[in-house]
Amino acid sequence: MDSGHASVALQQMAEAMTGTGLIYFTLRDATLGAQVKQVRVMVEHATTNEWIRHPPMDAEMRGVILSALKALDPFLVTLRNRVIHDVWEPAPTDDHPDGLYGHRATRWGKEGVETTVGTLHLIGSTFFQVACVLSEAGRALALLQDHDRAHAAGLRDNPVREAERYHQELVARMTAIQTGRQEGWRWIRR
Repeated sequence: MDSGHASVALQQMAEAMTGTGLIYFTLRDATLGAQVKQVRVMVEHATTNEWIRHPPMDAEMRGVILSALKALDPFLVTLRNRVIHDVWEPAPTDDHPDGLYGHRATRWGKEGVETTVGTLHLIGSTFFQVACVLSEAGRALALLQDHDRAHAAGLRDNPVREAERYHQELVARMTAIQTGRQEGWRWIRR
């Protein structure tokens, strides 16, 4: 469900960035990984060619968006695919009573992972953080297209500030996961 929220937020942000709802027709049947790759190319190349018309792109929001997309692909999309497509069985231990073991058939044999129910919840909540970043970034892009950054800073409901706050939380979470310091994180490949 949380990866679905991220996909919807990705498409809404892409609409705000490109200025057209037609973006949904190019993304609708694509896998999440393919959607991320397509939108990343759009974000990277927005405002780089004077012959292609689209709304202006705020440089700080571009950085926030690209960082969120980097968290999605390949890291979160790969984990999501494992969660969705692996065969899971309970594997509790004394240290991890909510332990799970997942495996999937691969061309070269079986690939397994030891994890916990808590880790699966962390994956989901990280997808939700990405959805929050992209949702607020889309709102921020729309606001910045109509007003300048100084005007936006004075607003009580400021999506620029919210996108940056969610982004800081996402970066902190991703850093903690990747350095092994995230409390409750367990993902051991076997």
